[in-house]
Amino acid sequence: MEQVISWAEWTNRIAPHYPVAGLGRKPFELEAMLRIHMMQQWFGYSDPGMEEALHDVPMLREFAGLDAGEDAMPDETTILKFRHLLEKHHLAQSLFAETTAQLAQQGLLLRQGTIATPR
Repeated sequence: MEQVISWAEWTNRIAPHYPVAGLGRKPFELEAMLRIHMMQQWFGYSDPGMEEALHDVPMLREFAGLDAGEDAMPDETTILKFRHLLEKHHLAQSLFAETTAQLAQQGLLLRQGTIATPR
């Protein structure tokens, strides 16, 4: 997925809608939240399930750019709010569709929870 997704392009599309640091708690890095959202879609995690997976699966934390020893982990509410932000601005479906199309161009198939190559 590192070679398929243009993370910088996607974060630039989301950035105008993403909260900035202010008086409250500092938001998580946008790219980390986007990567978490995409993993949630790919592997079919619920919001609480994604939170738990980030704590339990080092490879998922690494893909999201989080370090369990140094970084706080997004909780299920943070994950839910990010998903709602993408849905509100009609970005969630377009990002998934773009990923599917880019993979199809390479002869790959993406479904929730699976990536498979044609025989």
